[in-house]
Amino acid sequence: MRKIIMVVSVFFIGIFFSYGGFIHLKLDLGRHSAYVKNTNRVVYKEAKYDISGGVSAEFNLSRAFALEIGAFYKTYKAAANIQYVKADENKVVYYTPEFKINYLSVPAYFKLYFLNEEISPYLLAGVDFNFYLTSKYSYKDPDNTGLGPYDGKNKNFRVFLDLALGVVLAPDSLAIEIEFHVVNDFGYMFVTDSEEAYNVRINGMELVIGKRF
Repeated sequence: MRKIIMVVSVFFIGIFFSYGGFIHLKLDLGRHSAYVKNTNRVVYKEAKYDISGGVSAEFNLSRAFALEIGAFYKTYKAAANIQYVKADENKVVYYTPEFKINYLSVPAYFKLYFLNEEISPYLLAGVDFNFYLTSKYSYKDPDNTGLGPYDGKNKNFRVFLDLALGVVLAPDSLAIEIEFHVVNDFGYMFVTDSEEAYNVRINGMELVIGKRF
């Protein structure tokens, strides 16, 4: 099923690359944190930084409206700091899980342009369809909390909501794009036996720098 979805995605991306008005090369600088579900303890988000990149094509519907679709190698690095009190020792202890997940990401965006002059701002809204590639889980447990590593199965497919404010600098010459994204996970990272099991959601902010041709 996963291979079929990827083939279909590549097919539609090929259509957009053939008929789209602009091709974009983009570099994605991310800052993501982890929301940890059902720990029954105090959880503090700890941001991690990552870098991704890819290519997309823009379909111009009119002077103001456009659709954009692409293919990216996407990395999400995130961490959390779990804190609780050991009652028998009367002290606070810490456990810090860290996550690194790589996806083939296929974003689909709707864009609204406000100007088409030397500085052309726009709003962007859409979803990122993420197909699981690889992942790495690590943790710091200096106080021997006993929580241990989480070894659940990663979901093969995930959807992220993506909202952004962007600008095109000198559209007819430089054609440099700068975008500020807010990204939120619709679901959780792991497949678990119960909805009450420990699970993780990723969210964060991204700075995207691109060049359009």
